[in-house]
Amino acid sequence: MPPPTLTVTYAGQPYRIPRAAAGGTAAAPTLRAGEELLLDWLAERPAGPVNVLNDVDGVLATVLGQRAAARVVHRLAGPPAPPVYSVLADFPPAAPNLLLLPRSLDTFEQYVAAVARTAGPDTALAVAFPTRFFTPRLPEIAARYARGVAQSRARRKYRLLLLDQFAAPAAPPERWRYVDYAGHRYPQAYGSFSAGQIDYGTQFLLDCWDQAPELRDLPAPARLLDACCGGGILAHRLHLRYPGSAVAGYDNSVFALASARRLLAETGGDWARFFFADALPPAAPPYDLIVTNPPFHAGRRTTVAPARALFAAAPRALTPGGRLVVVGNRHLGYGKHLADHFPRVTTVAENDKFAVYRADR
Repeated sequence: MPPPTLTVTYAGQPYRIPRAAAGGTAAAPTLRAGEELLLDWLAERPAGPVNVLNDVDGVLATVLGQRAAARVVHRLAGPPAPPVYSVLADFPPAAPNLLLLPRSLDTFEQYVAAVARTAGPDTALAVAFPTRFFTPRLPEIAARYARGVAQSRARRKYRLLLLDQFAAPAAPPERWRYVDYAGHRYPQAYGSFSAGQIDYGTQFLLDCWDQAPELRDLPAPARLLDACCGGGILAHRLHLRYPGSAVAGYDNSVFALASARRLLAETGGDWARFFFADALPPAAPPYDLIVTNPPFHAGRRTTVAPARALFAAAPRALTPGGRLVVVGNRHLGYGKHLADHFPRVTTVAENDKFAVYRADR
């Protein structure tokens, strides 16, 4: 179920973007001021390769889609197509870099450090941020990597933080931390969601798998998919429960995938396959079991759109009699959305914050 879109005009050209990513008014939609500031800044620079970082809604990628040298880094929600580069490993150099400020300052620092690692004399980074989310830590972090740090004038409650004259810091940022859970140490890249602890929803789901007969008594699946797999903890725990199952997982965060692939390497390297995807691939092989703790944030916005798109696509990716198991915050109402696509939906367990559902094809 693709999100609703609308048409906005920028620099005299029309573009279709997600409705939730638009600024302006319903009668006169525009680009949000953050994307507009970044694109205006880019338009003043010479043509050449440009890196697009943290493009949560794909708006920058959509506008720059005809610019052959535009490269999307981290999250992809629109054209151009992958490859998608990792800020932890193969980040490509470019003179201009566009960044929409992420929610986590750990993530922000990983982006800035990645730009600094491959910076040349002309490298510059423009970071768009809502003025209400400014913190003195933003320029402090920037100053660890760039001698030139300035701010633009505000436009519709957004500003740009502008970095140039990059230099390698004396102490690079931490890139990995480990989380202990159920007798195992799980690697998590700085910048990952819930880095520093196991996600509480995932922990609740795993506890239910031990206790609730609707999950505990499921037959071992031949093929298992962890959709929106994060760092791979859920996939690994289910691999231990069903060691004969073929396990796969996907996510659209390179921080999450780096964590999952490091986990894979540290635990034998052949029990799962983790791959980049922004949604359940349309040609996915049939699975007996799909599990998910779907994200409900797009940048700083709460949304159930990714989860609803997954619920709509999942029946086609399940074998006859296959199951989709979901954990999510109770207030998101996933049960009624699942019922739109599955003939049988069971609420397996609830607490004051989370609910676990089993949907049978």
